[in-house]
Amino acid sequence: MGLSNIGKLVHILSARLHIQENLTSEIADVLYKTINPVTVGVCMVAQHYCMKARFPAQNVSEVVTTSFRGDCKTGDFKRDFLKICTRLKS
Repeated sequence: MGLSNIGKLVHILSARLHIQENLTSEIADVLYKTINPVTVGVCMVAQHYCMKARFPAQNVSEVVTTSFRGDCKTGDFKRDFLKICTRLKS
């Protein structure tokens, strides 16, 4: 599966109203069921404009959610993946 297909998947699934945590889980489910990997990790960084509008003086509009499927214990996958997500956020 190429990166453009992942972008299409996110675009299709996010076209309707979602809670960010549910959308992150849904993306992980589709990837895990479709490409049948050992492990899938999804990290979503999203800006929430409702929070930005309510608290304009604070920079609290970005929220990070993660979701994992499969054997996350293999080779410290979860720890390494969360390190990457931390770098994305900063």
